[in-house]
Amino acid sequence: HNLTDNLYIQANIGTSFRLPDAEQLFLNEIYDEDNDGVPDDFFSVGNPNLKPEQSENINVSIGGSAGRLSWELVGFSREITDYIESYTTTYIAGVEGESFINTNDQVDIDGFELITALQLTDTLSANFSYTDTKAELNGNGSQLQGIPENESKLRLGYRAQAQPWGLGFTLNHVGDINERRGEKRGNYTVMDL
Repeated sequence: HNLTDNLYIQANIGTSFRLPDAEQLFLNEIYDEDNDGVPDDFFSVGNPNLKPEQSENINVSIGGSAGRLSWELVGFSREITDYIESYTTTYIAGVEGESFINTNDQVDIDGFELITALQLTDTLSANFSYTDTKAELNGNGSQLQGIPENESKLRLGYRAQAQPWGLGFTLNHVGDINERRGEKRGNYTVMDL
């Protein structure tokens, strides 16, 4: 909804689902050299009984423009049931391994994103975005696996006038990401030219 010529608000509410992927369903990394049905060592297996994740989503945003600058601030919230938890501990004949399960917990993902675009000149533009995400089981505890707590991106672009080419430079910073077995990764920056 346009509040003025340079300011708008918008919102959407919806439901969605996500089917398990092939790895989550059919992964089969078991090493059993003597074929006795007991893994020789640590293993990873899929779970063909996984149900789809289901979620309710709401996004609310405000945005606008001023001269060569445009911007949008988005708040989001998502509640997921039957969340597919990755790499949970499982056992076969006493040997520890990992698999996938649908958790009975409710997953809450809340956060915001700031998106800006600035046309510096007729041929040079800059874009910046920052996303902050809190993704937890039952709204408390540690960040879910594989979802960064924050991420930011800066892009500078050059587009030659009346020419079919351009140049781009992008920096992407990814904050901490929880991984399986309590490991962390992330907190890195990637440059693309």
